Amino acid sequence: MVNYSTFFANQNLYVRFFLKSGYEALPKSPNTIKKIVIEKSDQLKQELRKELSVLKAKGQKFSVSLDEWTSASTRRYANINIHCPNFNDNDKPFRNLGLARITGRGTSERCNHISRVKLGSYDLFLEDDVVGVVTDGASVMTAMGRQIPSFHTLCLAHGIQCAVVDVIYKNLYSQRVETVENSEEIDTEETLSTIVDSEAEESEDKETDENDDGQGFVVSNAETRSESRLNVDYKDLIVKVRKVVKFFKKSPTRTEVLNKQVLEDNKRAGLVLDCKTRWSSMADMISKFLLLKDAILKALTDLKEKNYVQYLRA
Repeated sequence: MVNYSTFFANQNLYVRFFLKSGYEALPKSPNTIKKIVIEKSDQLKQELRKELSVLKAKGQKFSVSLDEWTSASTRRYANINIHCPNFNDNDKPFRNLGLARITGRGTSERCNHISRVKLGSYDLFLEDDVVGVVTDGASVMTAMGRQIPSFHTLCLAHGIQCAVVDVIYKNLYSQRVETVENSEEIDTEETLSTIVDSEAEESEDKETDENDDGQGFVVSNAETRSESRLNVDYKDLIVKVRKVVKFFKKSPTRTEVLNKQVLEDNKRAGLVLDCKTRWSSMADMISKFLLLKDAILKALTDLKEKNYVQYLRA
């Protein structure tokens, strides 16, 4: 999201993206831009209300998909889409109702309330108009699904992602918890060294207790597992790539040196760090790394990081 004043604070941005593109008679102040944007938003919302009202009058029912989104400034929102095969635009069988701000603890009750308020602003109600709700498998969402009258299902894509994590970040061992009659001590000594270093966990989304109300899936006779770890067959490569990527991403100065080498090599890409909860993020991380490998080695040489150069070439 861009602040309205940004367009005027940076004259180069203003000239390059607007004046040179042929736009004339542009607004002269952030307040004018804000007014135009809000008026357009109100217009689109009113058009959507009319469209939904017509469909409701015909007895049409809807389904809802929603997910939580966190901005760069750590503000949390719920993004809500309404789905229907009979919308005017056949190529787009859904409408976005916009973001709803989540304040305070993100409990299942809170998410339920926020969803109802957003739907209600378009005269839609879970009891009468919505037949199904799709969410991811987070415990707060599964708990919310038990509170609503509509049919609740978990996103299949999210389930596939869980399977991907099971394969790529395979658990190396598991140990069943049993009650031993003799109180015999169970040997749990780990025979394999820790494969994923502590820094790797920083690349994942931080799920706090605020997003977990303790009402997720309950599995009886469950197994306790070691934390997810990379499959030993390719762990060395992944750990090596991660370490170098973090070396650059944690320092603007190092990133600037790398960007200079990237431009000299006529490449247009940047390093990315993988995250277990993001689709194909590991493949993206490795592919970008391979694309920029020469530039990375040159940048490390310029930075006089001999240890990292040797580490990469090992």
